[in-house]
Amino acid sequence: MRCKKVKFLISGYLDGILEEKQKQEFLNHIEKCENCKRELESTKELLGMISTIKPVEKAPSFYQEIMSGFYLKRAKVQNRTGIVEKFISTVSAFKKPVIIGIFSIIILISAVIYSNFFRKQEKLMANGNGDEIEFLLEEHALFAEQKLFSRGAYSTALVSANFFKNQR
Repeated sequence: MRCKKVKFLISGYLDGILEEKQKQEFLNHIEKCENCKRELESTKELLGMISTIKPVEKAPSFYQEIMSGFYLKRAKVQNRTGIVEKFISTVSAFKKPVIIGIFSIIILISAVIYSNFFRKQEKLMANGNGDEIEFLLEEHALFAEQKLFSRGAYSTALVSANFFKNQR
């Protein structure tokens, strides 16, 4: 018999519910194995300690107090009107999705504010360098050129030359 099985059978042996064959195998193993023998002795000692514990005596009105509290709580639940009950169940049913929605909106607004903050900083940085300012002027010139050329009055080269001449 293995130690694992013997440790499992210790409580059955102490309770006296093992069959004769199991009991004999158990005792043979206990004689040979010191670990299982110590386990059996410690379990016997533990049971002896437990048997010395006196049961706690409850107050005579203990049962009545418990039951009165139970009936009082039950009466409160039954006194709710149908409208109040429906409202409470509706609120608790929608509480989780509403909280998730609120947090989603807060995260979305935070992301928009955060991205706009950095976009403004990029514009300030772009205006700090002369090359980037020139690039912005060229973009403006192309926009003005397209606007004038769409009317059909000027050629592209003439509009570009006039725009840059007026800029300097």
